Amino acid sequence: MRNLIALLLISITLTSCSTDESTNQNNNDAILGRWGTFKLIDDINNEIEYFVPYDGITTFNPDGTLTQIFLGTSTEGTWENLSNGTYRFSLFGFTAESEVQFISNTELTIYNDEDEYTEHYRRIESDSELINKVIGTWQLIEDCDDLSTTESDTITFNSDGTGFIDDGINGDITWEITNGSMYMTLLSFPNSDPLIVNIVFDTENKMILEFDIIEYDIQCLVRTE
Repeated sequence: MRNLIALLLISITLTSCSTDESTNQNNNDAILGRWGTFKLIDDINNEIEYFVPYDGITTFNPDGTLTQIFLGTSTEGTWENLSNGTYRFSLFGFTAESEVQFISNTELTIYNDEDEYTEHYRRIESDSELINKVIGTWQLIEDCDDLSTTESDTITFNSDGTGFIDDGINGDITWEITNGSMYMTLLSFPNSDPLIVNIVFDTENKMILEFDIIEYDIQCLVRTE
């Protein structure tokens, strides 16, 4: 497991007309909410590409509209559930029908049969909800599946956007959450690029941080306070 400070130092195609009836049907659609692309699988070569931070944040609204934020630019589009796992998405002037599969309430895939790749999306809470969940002191664990195997390293996130890493090297940090991803800066290197991390909550007291610095890596933490 990499040292947290070392990590810091290394620093859809998505047309439909909406009617009152379709809006009512959309109110219960599983796709509603805020989703971020975190993984792309090339189904021909079976290659996986991870996205840290999330590669675009798409919000699906009950009225059949959608909003996608990509590289700081917001674009409007539409979506429609055609049934049998097929959805029609319109964005950037293009319209496509794609297969959507819900892996769980928090993860879905969209298959592009023209290019033969599968995009994996993760449901993302609002930034304010994520901030409230992150605040506190967390301890790193060696094995994400074994909470009893712990390290002495801890990281504290304060409500004012400051924090502290205690891992043998130690250091003050600042942090913020934007579009579902956390941006951390080590104060002893204020001019360095912030470390960007995707946040996943397995439970309220177990947090997974996804890094992409040299290669894709994860750190698992459990709440101590």
